Amino acid sequence: MKDIMPVINLITEKNDLEIKTNERIIQLEGELKLTKDCLQVSKKFQRSYNEDLLSKNEEYQSVNNELQEINTHYKYKNKELYDLYNDMTNYLNSTDIGIVFLDENLCVRKFTPSIVKEINLITQDIGRPMHHISNNLINDDLNIGASEVLNSHISSEKEIQSKNGKWYLFKCAPCFTFENSIKGVVLSLVDITNIKLVV
Repeated sequence: MKDIMPVINLITEKNDLEIKTNERIIQLEGELKLTKDCLQVSKKFQRSYNEDLLSKNEEYQSVNNELQEINTHYKYKNKELYDLYNDMTNYLNSTDIGIVFLDENLCVRKFTPSIVKEINLITQDIGRPMHHISNNLINDDLNIGASEVLNSHISSEKEIQSKNGKWYLFKCAPCFTFENSIKGVVLSLVDITNIKLVV
């Protein structure tokens, strides 16, 4: 009997060890299953996140393409405006018609070189009120004519003479914006001396 006890104890210990080992295996399998489940959820989340990122990236790419098209359009329009500005500046600088552009306060905005023959303007006069500017015209107050046109929105024209004997057709017209509001007045002097001399 004494010889059997150690064997029984050994078998009991072995059974206890197997039970503990099985319990540990079951515990580890549970932890492994939980880890696998967590990984699955994480993968699904990552996949969903990646799909969202891809979708957002496509949206950003689409917006970027639209912005590039708009930018190209604006570059083209800016070039057109730049060319138009240069063309108009060259035209105004080369014309024999004297022109003064006044803003809504009857201050000088710009003028053509031809106008300085009769109206004493220099570049530094831009922004100055028209009534501060002297001229060589006989019995005429340009500011009054400009003020009347600004208030009435109706163009006017008349023949006037300068102190040096030249005759001009003086035109005064409202300057409209695209929205059809008055932005100021345009004064112009067209030399008609030769016509007056023939008549």
